[in-house]
Amino acid sequence: EGANGIVMDIKTGNGAFMAEQKQAEDLGRSIIRTAKAFKKKATVLITDMNQPLGNYVGNSLEIIESIMTLRGEGPKDLTDISIELAAQMVFLGGKAKTLPEARKKCWAALNSGAALKCFRDLVTSQGGDGSLIDHPEKLPVAKTKTVVKALKSGYVHSFKTKEIGMRLIDLKGGRKKSSDKLDLSVGFIFNCEIGDKVKKGDPLLTIYHHKSQQKIANKIKNDFLNSIITIKASKVQRPKLIKRVLK
Repeated sequence: EGANGIVMDIKTGNGAFMAEQKQAEDLGRSIIRTAKAFKKKATVLITDMNQPLGNYVGNSLEIIESIMTLRGEGPKDLTDISIELAAQMVFLGGKAKTLPEARKKCWAALNSGAALKCFRDLVTSQGGDGSLIDHPEKLPVAKTKTVVKALKSGYVHSFKTKEIGMRLIDLKGGRKKSSDKLDLSVGFIFNCEIGDKVKKGDPLLTIYHHKSQQKIANKIKNDFLNSIITIKASKVQRPKLIKRVLK
């Protein structure tokens, strides 16, 4: 596409294609070598995928969260990584002399509404409905909700992130084969992340599904409580979001 600089976000963790950090770093170095061979600049961020990034999982839900983030109302982890990736691109593109200056420019674009306007322009220029950027509530979201509540008090220790994606497929929010029809309205909204202290009865997440899918939602609820989310009595360190930057 004619880009002179490339910034890559390579995920690592139990929800990523590159589960081990060394694998992710090897891939990153390979990409950088390839870029340099074509006289292109490249930076690779190795980022954590041992839990969902942001709080929303699902097609419409993730677009809604993206719009929230561009409004300055998004979750901290998604906002931070978006700013860092954008800043690396601004710096690589020569629009800032230093990374701190690039980050400042990105925060300014976010806070002024310029980033949201850019997204709206991108959508409309490709034939999309720009009004949805201003009214994301028009996006399809399943009406039936099943809340998953903690069975005990403690600290959130881990997520089986890949299994979260598989449970989304169970709701038809993802494909098992290319011919499967996607349901854009289903998904999950999480209320917790690794390191959070929760009490028995606290809502861990909400499943958004159709009334006809209640049996599936109940099974998914049990999966989250019995295996996907682990809660223990001991405190646990929050994972580092950006594990390494390669250049």
